[in-house]
Amino acid sequence: MDKEALQILESCYERAKTILEKNAELMNAVVESLMEKKSLTKQEFFSLVKEHVCLQPLPPSIVDLPPSIVDLRSAKLKETALLTSGRAG
Repeated sequence: MDKEALQILESCYERAKTILEKNAELMNAVVESLMEKKSLTKQEFFSLVKEHVCLQPLPPSIVDLPPSIVDLRSAKLKETALLTSGRAG
């Protein structure tokens, strides 16, 4: 796996882990309800979310990439565009 992909993967893993840790109370409430009732309606689930959730806004992008990766990707895209346009001409 290349370095760029590994950085993206690690960033997503850390974000998911943080979300799960901050919402442990919600997960426990859902588990308890499911153990009692075996299923939840959409309304029941959203009620639990409203009561227990601890979400923060999403980052500007789904994957909050460090600037060095964004610059590297932009450079690769420009290079590819130049090569493609050069071949077409």
